[in-house]
Amino acid sequence: MKNVGFYNGRWEPLEKLFVPALDRAFYFGDGIYDAAYTKNKIIFAEQEHVTRFFHGLERIGIRLPYTQKEVTSFLRLGVGLCDDEDLFVYFQASCGTSVRYHAERGKTGNLLIMIYPKRIAPQGKTLRLCTTTDTRYDLCDIKTLNLMPNVLAAQKAEDAGCDEAVFVRDGEVSECAHSNVHILSGGVLLSPPPCFCTLDGIGRRHLLSACKELAVPVVERRFSPEEMKRADEIIVTSAGYPCQRAVECDKAPCGQKDDGLFQMLSDAVYRELEEETKGSNVVFDVQ
Repeated sequence: MKNVGFYNGRWEPLEKLFVPALDRAFYFGDGIYDAAYTKNKIIFAEQEHVTRFFHGLERIGIRLPYTQKEVTSFLRLGVGLCDDEDLFVYFQASCGTSVRYHAERGKTGNLLIMIYPKRIAPQGKTLRLCTTTDTRYDLCDIKTLNLMPNVLAAQKAEDAGCDEAVFVRDGEVSECAHSNVHILSGGVLLSPPPCFCTLDGIGRRHLLSACKELAVPVVERRFSPEEMKRADEIIVTSAGYPCQRAVECDKAPCGQKDDGLFQMLSDAVYRELEEETKGSNVVFDVQ
């Protein structure tokens, strides 16, 4: 199959998959999601994504009828059903199915999985950024389905001919619409710490791990847009952008002043990606 979807035990091509209108994700965005990529049919950082997903479910009180191991098996099965080796793996859980009533929780949650062809950004791909006001609410440290501000920011970036939008809250950078953002300044990596307005991204974790491996000092703090634009390098990380350099921000050139250190970090991150996606981890039945 070219793509595949799963809803509460039923597998279908995405074009034929239907979700009930009474799913609470439909009218409240009452749910949690996560997303990963495959290379050679292997889900990169698989358990980090699944563990973060279940942590989010616990935070907002969603009870799935599946264990962490079972969800992992479903993801691998879906990957195995697809023809392509490089795929986008999206999974979400809503709080359940019921008529529209705000406080009705405690039901069994619904699990949705969507898998379709999409590649991780190649090493060396550069990005153009724009800044935008962070209008999101204060649960950005978990991946909830309430993404309207992110959608609008992504559209602003698209309209401006950019690849990503950088959120600014109270005069400081928090993160991007789809990713984390960091800067290199004087040989030190500055990275906004996870908090109510910044997600602890999987890509962020792997960049910080590369810094540790290479003895690059890390300071976890937020910075202003002006400091970001003056930095030696601006680095964007996510599941799809393992370690990408920004070359433009708000229509002006930026970064590109510490090629040696950036290249070392990029090499380390992409080397880990290559090493962890050799062979195949696909299983074709759920244990």
